[in-house]
Amino acid sequence: MKMPTMALIISFFKSKGSEVLITTRELLKFGLRSCVDSCVFELVKDQVIVRVARGVFHLAGRNTPVGIEEVAAVKARAFGRDIMKDACRIAEELDLCPKSQSEIVQHSFQIDGRSSAFKFGTITIKLKGTSKKNFALGDTPEGQALRALLAMGKGFVTEDIFERTMQKLPTTQQLSVLNSCSFVSAWLGDLMLRWFFNARTASTSQSIISVVIAEESDKKHAGNNLISEYMPDFYGSSATRNSYRYLQKHQTSYIPAASNFARRNE
Repeated sequence: MKMPTMALIISFFKSKGSEVLITTRELLKFGLRSCVDSCVFELVKDQVIVRVARGVFHLAGRNTPVGIEEVAAVKARAFGRDIMKDACRIAEELDLCPKSQSEIVQHSFQIDGRSSAFKFGTITIKLKGTSKKNFALGDTPEGQALRALLAMGKGFVTEDIFERTMQKLPTTQQLSVLNSCSFVSAWLGDLMLRWFFNARTASTSQSIISVVIAEESDKKHAGNNLISEYMPDFYGSSATRNSYRYLQKHQTSYIPAASNFARRNE
């Protein structure tokens, strides 16, 4: 049983090449777990393959150094999970908090599953379990910004901090943050709506001239249907009516966001 399994495993590694990381779970189709583990042990011992982390290997002869992000992604994928950059790391990159040298922050990722950790050389990589709602924000620039703000918390994020964070995004991405309103906490949604509608009002003579559409059916036309210009049926949308009522009820002075947005669009 061992010889056919060994031959199949070697052929599989060679078919992938030395640059591809392979996990033990991908090899289980070639034999019993005990047999696969035995074969992999011998191949590592004979330097046919290289062990990168527990359960992660590549064919000997790889020229590219193996990165932390690559190993984390492979480990997550082996269990049917996706990963994103840790929100605390994003907050540091956006200057929302002092930069930390902590290994926990620098080598952490968020995962759509249970928390776990594993060794990569002398480094401990931590995969932090995240709620589905938070994970739905994604790893796009706007999604990262919102996740960083959520990580900092309601007591820290002021209108000024929210405004400065939005300024670091391109204009089109600033507008598309409204797509994620249903995935953020109420306090951040309030900041988002006030900033968005006040900024749009300041940039034109009309009350509101555009709204971000976040329908799943429109995502296949990405880039074409994100922004809908003002039309007679604008108020026909239930979501739009609710947002407009919110504005009428919460008229607040948000001068920094309004004036800066206006200047950027002059």
